[in-house]
Amino acid sequence: MPERRTLLSYLDDYAQRGGATVFVHQRGLRTVRWSYERLVQEANRFARELAARGVVPGERVLLCGENSPEWATAFWGCCLYSAVVVPLDKGSTPEFVNSVAQQTDAKVLVADPLGNPLLDDTSRLRVISLPNLTDLISHHPSTAYVSTGITEDTIAEIVYTSGTTSDPKGVVLTHRNLLANLRPLEKEIRKYLKWERFFHPIRF
Repeated sequence: MPERRTLLSYLDDYAQRGGATVFVHQRGLRTVRWSYERLVQEANRFARELAARGVVPGERVLLCGENSPEWATAFWGCCLYSAVVVPLDKGSTPEFVNSVAQQTDAKVLVADPLGNPLLDDTSRLRVISLPNLTDLISHHPSTAYVSTGITEDTIAEIVYTSGTTSDPKGVVLTHRNLLANLRPLEKEIRKYLKWERFFHPIRF
């Protein structure tokens, strides 16, 4: 396996996996399944949506919501566009979200706007509806979005600490930082892939 330089190498892998299932998400009585191919397509669309909304590469995008395919779409779309993801717990208070928005100079909030108290004090942010994300971006082409200037030292996200012992602090993580955690996992996972043809699919 070639040495990874940025997180975007994962999207290249995803594209090769095509119609294989990447997400199974329960929504009420419905079970939603996404393929790797669809995830890549939606990420390409979201990158174009950020451009259409005037987001500048390097600007911060707050991402607040439950685990979902749309959350992953927003994360990977930001990576493609070189916007910095600031993931927030879905139970964050409006005061905390507002504080993080000011500290990071965020311009966009991706969240559920319906009955969401987060939006009471964050009206200055441009809001993108997370549950309706795929409908909102469906008019954009799904073809590969060409990223430029992204290196190992490009900032990928700013993660806030839990604040257990002091006020939450933003930790800046580059592509290099995240890959340093992911490479050892991949190395261990490869040990089990030799059993794939007997126990398909192997999932981690």
